[in-house]
Amino acid sequence: VIGCTNCPWDIDDAVMRRFQRRIYIPLPDVEARKALIRNMLKKASDHNIKSSAQISQIVRDTAGYSCSDISAIAQEAAFGPLRSLGGMDDIRDARSQDVRPIDLSDFKDAISKTKKSVTGGLRAKYDAWEKEQMAGGR
Repeated sequence: VIGCTNCPWDIDDAVMRRFQRRIYIPLPDVEARKALIRNMLKKASDHNIKSSAQISQIVRDTAGYSCSDISAIAQEAAFGPLRSLGGMDDIRDARSQDVRPIDLSDFKDAISKTKKSVTGGLRAKYDAWEKEQMAGGR
C-alpha cells in the first residue's frame, strides 16, 4: 500500500502502523529549484532568460516555495507577455510576432503575486513530525 498526505500527523495510529516506511519530502533546495527552473525554461517557446545570473536570481527568489508553487509561478510568468499586449481585444488581434519573449520581470512579477503554500509554522510541524518518526515515534 502506498499513501500520500500533506498532514501525516492527522493519520490514525492504527493506519500509520501499516506504513512501514515514511518518507518526508522537503521543499526543493537550491539545486532542485535550479533544475526545475531550467527544465521549465526548456519547455517555454520563447524567453530571454539566458544567463546563469538570471536563473540564479529566480532560484534565490523562489526559496521557500514548493515545486507546485514554482510551477504556478512559471505558468503565471508565461502569461506576462500576453498581458503586456493589453486587453482581450488586443490579445485576440495580436500576431505571434507581436508577443514578446518571457523575461526576468515576468518571473519577478509572478513571484510577487504568488504566496508560499508552506508557511514557516507548517514547516516546523513537518520537521517535528520527521524527527518523531526518526526517533521511533508513532
